[in-house]
Amino acid sequence: MSRAMVSRDGVALTVSLDIVNAFNTIPWDGILGALEFFEVPPYILRVIGAYLSDRWVGYTGKAGEGQWPVERGFPQGSVLAPILWIIGYDAVLRCRMPPESDMMCYADGTLVLAG
Repeated sequence: MSRAMVSRDGVALTVSLDIVNAFNTIPWDGILGALEFFEVPPYILRVIGAYLSDRWVGYTGKAGEGQWPVERGFPQGSVLAPILWIIGYDAVLRCRMPPESDMMCYADGTLVLAG
């Protein structure tokens, strides 16, 4: 695509975006909203909603032990994390792009091309 842009107009702009800590920061409501967008059956929505709710991280600090609520991201090593990330991040791919531009994603990287 970039060769076609350069040969036609002489200029191509490429922006590469990397989502830092992607799997740990995607909001749960975005994932559940995407599942609804794709018309996932309600019973699966309930199962995934339960999987993503009431999560806590335990820690030990100077003041002792404690817990902190987790409201985004996935447990490390979760087999659902990659597919839920793709489903949740798909909203970015559905964004309307200007003419003569395109966007590609791979895992947590996004490449935006404009000519």
